[in-house]
Order: sequence, then structure tokens, then C-alpha cells
Amino acid sequence: MIDKAISLLKLVDSPFKLFAVVLIGFLGFGGYMAWELREDLKHALKDHPVLKDQKDIEQSASDLLRDTEALAIIVHEMNIQENSRVTRLALSKDGSKYRPLQGYTVSLFNNGQNKRNKATIAILRGEIYCAPFKSSSKAGKYMDSKKVTYMCRGGIGPVGKLHGYAAVGFASKPKDIESTKARIVIALKEMCR
Repeated sequence: MIDKAISLLKLVDSPFKLFAVVLIGFLGFGGYMAWELREDLKHALKDHPVLKDQKDIEQSASDLLRDTEALAIIVHEMNIQENSRVTRLALSKDGSKYRPLQGYTVSLFNNGQNKRNKATIAILRGEIYCAPFKSSSKAGKYMDSKKVTYMCRGGIGPVGKLHGYAAVGFASKPKDIESTKARIVIALKEMCR
């Protein structure tokens, strides 16, 4: 091996040949690194998931309300870097939309007094977080008006690339919580492209 390297160095007797050997080495190393990192590069070049159009979100939300005991759903678009969430939809089981919430923006994380951060962290881990509900925002007051006392929240988009989340409100804890969570997951996947 060392003999071959020495014989290669003896062949490099001009600046052009030196340039060619360095260029070939650089291209070879670059090709090797691209091959080794191909999966990481493939994921990095994929588009960031986004929420579907409003009518598609409304259809998925309406189907979820029809298939479960849920009383209402609120869909938020979120930006983790800016610590914000923007409400895209507030829909009740009877099909009525609460338009004053559309476009309403608040912080994603807050000072922790209302325990919303615990739910947000669970969503970021890819969980469907279900717990008794106590309102702490304008969106929460809407859920209060629908007689919601129990809520499940889940992220829209793959873990690590979440683009939003939905809060699904119930009068009480669903009888079959696991089936309810599974149906929520299906609806959330339908809301993201």
C-alpha cells in the first residue's frame, strides 16, 4: 500500500498532475460522504410538512366529530421557533364554526401556570395527550361554551417536523380511550400533506 502511494507521488511531477490528483481525491471523498449520508440528505431535502387547505382540514375535523363522542375540535398551526400558535379552525359537533378564533395567535409555551406546557411537550414527543380540561385561553373559553371537561391533543405532521396540533374536546373521558386516540391519529394524518 505504501509502495503504491510512493509510486503515485513519483508520477506527480507537474502542477497540473498535482491538481488532478487533489481533485480526484476530493471528488472521491465527496462521493463517499454523499453515499454514507444519503438517508440524512434525503430527509433534509424533503419539504417540511404543512397543513392542508382549509376545506380539507374542515372535512377531516368534521369526520372525526361524527365518528367519536367529541363535542368540538380546534386546529392550530404552530411555529415552535417563534413560540406561537395560530388557530385555523374551531368546529363543533353540529357543524358550526366559531369564526372569531380563526387567525387568533397566542404563545405555544407559556409561564406554566395553566399546565398547557405539559400537553405541548407530550405533543412534541408524538403522543396523543388526554386529560381533564380547564380553560386558560380564548380557545379554551370556546371549549367551555361547548361543555368540554376532557380533552385530547395531538400533533399534525411527523415527530420532529410538526406543523400544528388539534385539541379535541369531550363532555367526559371517552369510554374507549384507545380507539378514540387511534381515530384522532387518523384525522391528524389527513390534515397534513
